[in-house]
Amino acid sequence: MSENQANQSAENSDANPPTDLSVIHDSSHPIPRARIYSKQRDTGKWALGIVLILLGAVFMLQNIGVLILHNWWALFIMIPAITSFSTAYSQYRRNGNRLSYAVRGSLIGGCGFSLLTAAFLFDISFGIIWPLALIAGGIVLLINFAMPE
Repeated sequence: MSENQANQSAENSDANPPTDLSVIHDSSHPIPRARIYSKQRDTGKWALGIVLILLGAVFMLQNIGVLILHNWWALFIMIPAITSFSTAYSQYRRNGNRLSYAVRGSLIGGCGFSLLTAAFLFDISFGIIWPLALIAGGIVLLINFAMPE
């Protein structure tokens, strides 16, 4: 085979990578795929565990008369809040402990759901909440401007 043919076959092999994932997957990879996927599933279990503990504690305190909540159903709004905080933490760890745009977005979502939950639980007027939401939105825009990706 001539030198030109050898160069062309090397270029063609780079242009058409193999589609079989077993060929691409290197057994010397530091973290096996199964371990990566199990960590992602553990994050959801962690958030669900926190939600169940909080709900149980609130219902117990309400049953013994220490805490009286008229809008106890608002606690279920905390489920997406805790999930957002959990997602923010996992993205933060995955990005090398950097506060990226995706992390900030998840944190903002978690704070928004938490604020909504607090408004319903403690009967806070939405006349007080919406100006705070505007102020928070402005602060978020300034932070995102000051901290680009």
